[in-house]
Amino acid sequence: MRPGRTAKIFRLLTMAALGLVLGAGAALSSTSPDTVTVLKSTGLSCGGCASRITNALETVPGVASVKVDIESGLVTVWHDDTAAPQKLAATVSEAGYQSIVQETMSADNYRTEADKSGPGAARSGGCGGGCCDRTKIR
Repeated sequence: MRPGRTAKIFRLLTMAALGLVLGAGAALSSTSPDTVTVLKSTGLSCGGCASRITNALETVPGVASVKVDIESGLVTVWHDDTAAPQKLAATVSEAGYQSIVQETMSADNYRTEADKSGPGAARSGGCGGGCCDRTKIR
């Protein structure tokens, strides 16, 4: 084998090993969603609203899952301790839906009180979009 080719193979193997190590480290450092925060939000009218809220909350570090109930205006967020409940409410408000923290509890307590099994990405509604414009808080 030529010396140049050996160096190229060595670099590729080194990069692959580094990728595996970094990926494993990221997986081990992430924590499970051990907290549930329920937000009370106003102005929800369709599935598009639920999508905007979900998309906004999924950008917050530590958020594992979001469920939006349009009829009640409740947004249930499964997250770890890196996502502060007030930050979650502020994120929804910034997305155009006035929001306050209604309740925060451990995931175990939520499962017991609400008879829920765990996080899910279920969303209520089914708007095709265009029926509401939530670029500003009303």
